[in-house]
Amino acid sequence: MRIPGCALAALLVAGVLCAPAEGAEGLARDAEGWTVFTPSRDTRLIYVSSSHGDDEMGRPHSPGDAAVGADPFLPAGQVRPFRTVEAALEHARSGAADWVLLRRGDTWYQRETIRSLPDGRSPSERFLLATYGPDEARPLLKTGRVGGAIFLYGSFENMAIVGLHFHAHTRDTESPEFESYAGNSGFHFLVGPDGAGRHILVEDCRIEFGSLVMQTRRGSFRGAVVRRNLVLNTYSVTGHSNGFFAAGLDGMLLEENIFDHNGWRIQGDGGRNRSEGRATMFNHNTYFSRCRNVVFRGNMFLRAASMGNKWRADNPGASSDLLIDDNLYVEGEIGIGIGGNTDEPLRFQNVTIINNVLAGVGRTRPTGRTLGWYIGISDWDGGVLAGNCIIHQDNPEVGNVYGIRVGGGSTRNVRIHGNLIHGLHSTSAMVQLPGGARQQSILISRNVVQSTATEAALVHAAGNLAPYRLAQNIYHGVGEPERWFRIGDQSYGLDGWVERAGERGAVAQEVSFADPERTVARYNAAVGGEPTFEAFVAEVREQSRANWRPQYTARAVNDYIRAGFGIERVEAHGSHP
Repeated sequence: MRIPGCALAALLVAGVLCAPAEGAEGLARDAEGWTVFTPSRDTRLIYVSSSHGDDEMGRPHSPGDAAVGADPFLPAGQVRPFRTVEAALEHARSGAADWVLLRRGDTWYQRETIRSLPDGRSPSERFLLATYGPDEARPLLKTGRVGGAIFLYGSFENMAIVGLHFHAHTRDTESPEFESYAGNSGFHFLVGPDGAGRHILVEDCRIEFGSLVMQTRRGSFRGAVVRRNLVLNTYSVTGHSNGFFAAGLDGMLLEENIFDHNGWRIQGDGGRNRSEGRATMFNHNTYFSRCRNVVFRGNMFLRAASMGNKWRADNPGASSDLLIDDNLYVEGEIGIGIGGNTDEPLRFQNVTIINNVLAGVGRTRPTGRTLGWYIGISDWDGGVLAGNCIIHQDNPEVGNVYGIRVGGGSTRNVRIHGNLIHGLHSTSAMVQLPGGARQQSILISRNVVQSTATEAALVHAAGNLAPYRLAQNIYHGVGEPERWFRIGDQSYGLDGWVERAGERGAVAQEVSFADPERTVARYNAAVGGEPTFEAFVAEVREQSRANWRPQYTARAVNDYIRAGFGIERVEAHGSHP
């Protein structure tokens, strides 16, 4: 029996809690989704141009100046720019709503790390470091010789950094200005002891060969929004490296960013060797530790050294109220890892992972290991995993593969509903349930598990099935049906599985999909590009406000792939703090 796509879509729709947070507090967005900035009556408009500026002759302007005209971002006349960013910043006042605008198309060799930016007046009247002029190219700051573009420490609030290009040029081995592998951090926002970070927006920036870091040690960090940026090619030869490292944040939106090839320069050798920027298991596209009230929505996490998203919490409840919705993950060796590191119970509270597409995880072996782990969860206290597409691991050399794994001794009150697992080459099992004495109330229902490339088990339970309630899952494998399920070391067919696991309404059948072979490469061809993943990556790396193409967003790609499987998006309900 085969199930048509429309019926499958009905099976995969699930009601879930948590609705995504909106944009930066106090700031509106235009019809294309970009943040809108309007100067206050007393805003200083401070222009900077490496090609036309003069630090002796430059001066701040007022919004009413004739040279500024109606649009400060496109001055009507001849403004008087400073030449250096350092000189311009000297005229920006803390606690005001001043703007420092860099001329698009210009280039600066940054002489020192920016260690101070003025606070804005309020969430709606922010200090703005952004751009001006008709050129489409972002202002380029070459930051390689200073080791980092911006490093703020202590307290900071009400600021926005928009539309800039930061390139650690001396770390770029493809650049004629390459000098060495030294350096790493791009933006570093560090709240000091008893300090505070409030209302920080980073939008439409391009950060190459440097990381984005936001963290607090003993203070508080709230209201961060990072959206429509590109973070590319981070690596380290001396320590761990991530595209975005965050710790201690409370209230954060990560939206429509592109993280590509972060944590590594070249393939690893399977161990901890970091020489020449090799990939290791410690390097990821994003690493979020002890964070609360966080939304990941519509991002691309491509070609990570190890994980697309690494989530960490070392104490009960240290990370809570997390929503990961409609992101695209391609390659790396682990898609979403949310657990691990310690055995402390119930470290992650109220987690929702919905609508994500994860493809090709593990197939290129970035660290040199032979694993492809799509979604691994452990020690959750309440959560939903629903409507995710887990597809296309086709490398026969990579056998340690699973689609979903529920680990940790304390996971409870979790609903795993309406996910699709299809086309994973594995010598292990598509769904892994290690079990645990303290696990309880884990519902696994209406998932579709279809093995088309391997004779591995569809589900492997370590032995203790008491915490799990299973219902109406649809199973099919290419291997011997009597070996589709494994409990401990013993294999079973569907009847034996139902008898021992108590699953109600389980179905053994192959599902007929409209076009299950849809890939990112095929999507690129469908929108007029070359039919390769590399060509797709080249296109998304050109995203910017001046060149924003909705067809190169995660939502568009995910919709295309979901349509091939007849899957509809899961809508979030309720509220997210």
